[in-house]
Amino acid sequence: MKDTTFHEWGSLLNSTETIARIGRAERESTLSLHRAAAATASAGCLDIEGVNIAWSRCDGDPGYASVENLEDVPDPLALLPQIEDTFCARGGPVLGIRVAPTVDPRLAADQLLQRGYQLDYEESVWARPLDADSLDFVPTADPRLEIVETNDGETFASIFNRGRNLRPDAMPGRIVASAIGSPGWRHYLASFDDEAGAVAALFIEDSVAQFFVATTTPEHHGNGAQDALIRRRLVDALEAGCDLASSQTVNGGAESRYLCQHGFRTLYRRSIFGKRLRPVSASPQARSSRTSR
Repeated sequence: MKDTTFHEWGSLLNSTETIARIGRAERESTLSLHRAAAATASAGCLDIEGVNIAWSRCDGDPGYASVENLEDVPDPLALLPQIEDTFCARGGPVLGIRVAPTVDPRLAADQLLQRGYQLDYEESVWARPLDADSLDFVPTADPRLEIVETNDGETFASIFNRGRNLRPDAMPGRIVASAIGSPGWRHYLASFDDEAGAVAALFIEDSVAQFFVATTTPEHHGNGAQDALIRRRLVDALEAGCDLASSQTVNGGAESRYLCQHGFRTLYRRSIFGKRLRPVSASPQARSSRTSR
């Protein structure tokens, strides 16, 4: 894979339009996921005065159960009490807000801290352009990659959960698996000697390929699964007509290294704040250890 230097497309990634496109794709991926999970996973979406909120009764992770476009309203902080009350009434335990002062200076960390929010973690938003000259993918026997069908949803959910140190039947994996077959989504499974060992997902919106999740079970770490999954998703995104790929990773996570090796560059960094509104109505394992969204 050809190395695409920052100077070749730095102006593209620094444009406000690129940041807006990536933001829209990320927002729609989260909302689409929770809409798909509404029937089976006690999850859904809310719209409060034009602000979209993804919620789940069984997920205490503020990176998923979160306000998606608070920056779209004139006074974001003034709307928070109404959002919190409605979110809590639906059974949402932890409400998340992403704070990126370089994108929207009105959402300041100190103001959220005063309102009872706590810093949960920090993450980086990554991006790279897509062009045929910079991509290649040669299928291998190990790992073997395949698109996940609806009848393999339990396998996908189990591998997702185990890769994040959760019980195989935990709710986060079931929520992600609920979108299998939904418009815009592609779910992938990597197997070694016919044993499932890693999963990933791709969501496409507005010609932006959102690399949504990627996990590997402990016994298959270091076997090349995530490298192969990134390559496959890049090629699939290009063939689907995308001109831009994006992803989010927890700062310092292994996924950041893989993305960098495949031409992604950091677009900006942000903080994820959460506010506990009620107990999580699931096991303590409703919260996962994560490296990417």
